[in-house]
Amino acid sequence: MEDRINMVRTGDVMLRRVERIPPSATENRRVDRIIVAEGEVTGHMHTLEGTAPFDVLTTDEGQMYIDMKGPGTLTHDEHLTRDVDAGTWKVIRQSEYTREEYRVQTAD
Repeated sequence: MEDRINMVRTGDVMLRRVERIPPSATENRRVDRIIVAEGEVTGHMHTLEGTAPFDVLTTDEGQMYIDMKGPGTLTHDEHLTRDVDAGTWKVIRQSEYTREEYRVQTAD
């Protein structure tokens, strides 16, 4: 049985392996590098880079999916670099809830 990593996380960005991309994800770009999150205060970026071009799909609501054709890396200036296997991934940003507000964390 093959070992598969199903989650990759660095800082407040997590990639979660999914079986398929929903049909509502229609915006499609083929790239070999993409910023998946950018900090609002310091400008530090979470960057995904592949050894082969990969597809980035986005839903109308802004949910990002990545179809990696080969292995890659998820990096951030202040966190560890993580290896990302080929496969289909959902990009998840950490969120925070308080009584006053619900907000998505910046990449810092």
